[in-house]
Amino acid sequence: MAAKKLGITPAAVSLALKRLQSYYPEELFSRGKGGLIPTAKAVDIHQNFSQVMKLVDDTFLCNSKKDEAFQITLLGSDIVESYYLSQLYNSDIFDRILINHFTVRNMSREHISELLFTAQGDLLISAEPLLESGIENQIIDSFKSFVCICSSKHMLSTLSQLSLHHFYSSRHALYQPGWGLQ
Repeated sequence: MAAKKLGITPAAVSLALKRLQSYYPEELFSRGKGGLIPTAKAVDIHQNFSQVMKLVDDTFLCNSKKDEAFQITLLGSDIVESYYLSQLYNSDIFDRILINHFTVRNMSREHISELLFTAQGDLLISAEPLLESGIENQIIDSFKSFVCICSSKHMLSTLSQLSLHHFYSSRHALYQPGWGLQ
């Protein structure tokens, strides 16, 4: 029965058991009606061996967690994805780090905080700070000199106030000194 479960011949099982028995002075198996029955010593060895194998197996899991160190989950709006991540496209960062973008549109500030505290999100880029104990805020940009020029017939000209969301969700040409026209 053991040979069938392991997918090997009965002779191979017999040889392996003889080898195992050679390491221990006590009997590990006794013969019963249905075949070999493990003794208390064999059960004890199995439990200890299983614990050791679990520890060895867990070292392999640590290697996969090592890969997670090269991942970052960025929380933010669509603007964050289209504006900030687009500025990284020409760098080699995507070859070294897997960047996951998770949109926080329609999420409460409490839920966003929970994502950060539970490490489901590593970093939040937002127009407004998240003022909560245990969360560090750092200003990375300022859009005070933001200017949009469009035709009087363009749909953006009909808005009383233009937001970055409106700007980045529409098709447009973008110019920033040093970039050239895109």
